[in-house]
Amino acid sequence: MSAPLFLTEIKLAQTAPSPPAANPPIWMFTSGALAVAIVGLALFTKVKISQLKKQKRFEEFKNQEFQKKLKLALDTISKMEKILT
Repeated sequence: MSAPLFLTEIKLAQTAPSPPAANPPIWMFTSGALAVAIVGLALFTKVKISQLKKQKRFEEFKNQEFQKKLKLALDTISKMEKILT
């Protein structure tokens, strides 16, 4: 058998062992929770504002109806007073 001309040792390239998978940083969870909270708060605010607008319209309508009834009552009372005098 023939002997090799160069005596070299064969070494395989090895990569450094990768560190174990780290948990995502806490700031990612915090920012996600804050984003969800902001969206929820926006929806809650929109619903509340629409309820208050509806309530305001109803109160204005009711106020107008009471004013009409008051005017009619005052007209009736003034007519009665004119008849009696």
